[in-house]
Amino acid sequence: MRRLALILAAFVAAVPLVAGAGTAGSLHAVRPELVAASRCNGRLIDDYQNQIRDFERHPAGNDNAIWQQLRDLGDTLSALSEEHNVLDHVCGTDSDKAPLFAQINAATANGLVLRANLTNKLYAPCPPAATAVAQAQIAQAWLAVAATINDQNGTIPVILAPVIPKIQAGAAAFGMALPTYTDTSAYWRDQFANAVPPAMQSCAGKLPTPPPTPTPEPLDTPNP
Repeated sequence: MRRLALILAAFVAAVPLVAGAGTAGSLHAVRPELVAASRCNGRLIDDYQNQIRDFERHPAGNDNAIWQQLRDLGDTLSALSEEHNVLDHVCGTDSDKAPLFAQINAATANGLVLRANLTNKLYAPCPPAATAVAQAQIAQAWLAVAATINDQNGTIPVILAPVIPKIQAGAAAFGMALPTYTDTSAYWRDQFANAVPPAMQSCAGKLPTPPPTPTPEPLDTPNP
């Protein structure tokens, strides 16, 4: 379980693509037993999982909408990564954590497949970048699935079953050969992540740029 925790600690950050900066919040000044009672039931994971399913049901269409959905999706993926770190510290035994981590990995892998499809569409004007970014996302998703299965001695958790065909379909669409679960490693994943920067550089000036973030309207203040 510790090996899986270490792999997932850098889960979202490993691929520095379009992502938000949302977090699940701080635990400072909160009693650990209260945190465990409120977090180790998986309800927060359910919420994040439902957000990703909603993104999947309503994929963005035009470029501006895709940028916004990628930001929102990035916030959710970051929150899932943070939730994993929280649960690893406040929940009980490895057997208590295993189903929670499997659910986090299933949701995260599903989000990464969606992010692969969105970025591939967004970067379509320059195929090298579109392919490299999508492959990096699929590789990260496959690592999450493989790490979970390997950590459970080859048993595939039921919650992972629906996302595995999605990753396999994405790999086929983006020209990837997926290794077996036992042969999947961070080193294998990194080969795809490392291909992203040169691909993006080769496409300089050919890719859409994100729209500016709207400036909040100033609050009205009463006259003195």
